Amino acid sequence: LTAVLPGLFVTGFGIGLIFAPSIQTAVSGLTNQDATVGSALVTTMQQIGGSIGIAIFSTLFASTAANYAADNAAGATTAAAQANLAAQAAIEGYGTVYIWSAAIFLLGAVLAAVMLRNGKIEADGDAVLVH
Repeated sequence: LTAVLPGLFVTGFGIGLIFAPSIQTAVSGLTNQDATVGSALVTTMQQIGGSIGIAIFSTLFASTAANYAADNAAGATTAAAQANLAAQAAIEGYGTVYIWSAAIFLLGAVLAAVMLRNGKIEADGDAVLVH
């Protein structure tokens, strides 16, 4: 409970801070008629991206853990050593996934900073660029 729950709270709080602004940013330059379609498109892309991300990261984790276990299996002759090897293989797999996900998030942040335009929303819903 104390090992997992705090991380779940932080994750839930972070997701709550991300989803609403991302949809608002995506539809901010659209007219009122197109905003619903834009919002649906963003939500669909989030779902597809999440599915693809889970598949890629699960495969990356499994291959990294399996390679680590295969490379270090010779020294694990006792049950305790095998359990330690399995735990270390999982740590190696998670570490690899965390590094790749951090790199992808950093790339996304750079792309968002470069591609997003500055603007404000007027009362009628049309975006006006601010220079």
